[in-house]
Amino acid sequence: MHSIEEANAVLDGAVHPIHVMDREADSYAILAALEKADSSFVIRSFQNRVLANEEGRLRETARSAKRSFNRDVLLSRRPPIKGPKGLRHLTRRERVARLSFAAAAIEIPRTTKAKDAAASALKLNVIYVFEKKPPAGEPAVEWFLLTNLALSTDKEIAFAVDCYRGRWTIEEYFKALKTGCQYEKRQLESAHSLLNALAVLAPVAWRLLLFRHLSRHAPDRPALDALTASQLPKNPTVREAMLAIAGLGGHLPHNGDPCWLVLGRGMHDLLLP
Repeated sequence: MHSIEEANAVLDGAVHPIHVMDREADSYAILAALEKADSSFVIRSFQNRVLANEEGRLRETARSAKRSFNRDVLLSRRPPIKGPKGLRHLTRRERVARLSFAAAAIEIPRTTKAKDAAASALKLNVIYVFEKKPPAGEPAVEWFLLTNLALSTDKEIAFAVDCYRGRWTIEEYFKALKTGCQYEKRQLESAHSLLNALAVLAPVAWRLLLFRHLSRHAPDRPALDALTASQLPKNPTVREAMLAIAGLGGHLPHNGDPCWLVLGRGMHDLLLP
């Protein structure tokens, strides 16, 4: 909740943020704090909450909502994950999924663990995103998204879902920063030093993310769309340049697409004078 307050303080009304969070943020206290701060949000639901006024439970209500529309959505690859987390995030290949969307208005009562929350109940919307016919062997998509955004039209529903889908790009950026740029392993001893390192590495991480995104989704675009002319002796495509930089970091072509670590190492060597 402190990060919500700090973000709003930094923005100071210049823009109206939409806070996007995963299932760990499905907390009445967080939802109430966002509502109190007049902040917009889209949060993945984790709990099958009891609804107010004996109206049943959240998931059953969402599943019974009238389907609004369908849309094809690109799903990213998910590698195997060890431990209990892997049971919640099943392995899947990258594919295009035909998803259906539905939405309903709900009201959730205050929980016993949220005694300090001012609101005794919260009026929200839930979006149900589901895949009716997944390919054989692939886990079906099923999301329950809590939001206070308006959902009166298909366009508004699609916008709220796309806000949540933007979370993956944000997470990939932080992977580029933490793994590619090795930010967490710098072993700097003061906040001042950490902030200085972050100021240097944040744009590098952004360029790594841009580089990998273009190489995957527009591999034939010129590498000048991701690098500067001084960094390119010839005029390769963005994918050719990405593989060359990954090679500087120790990537072997037969190992498939390069990971953040070798991309970060390669970019480090490229940027050295």
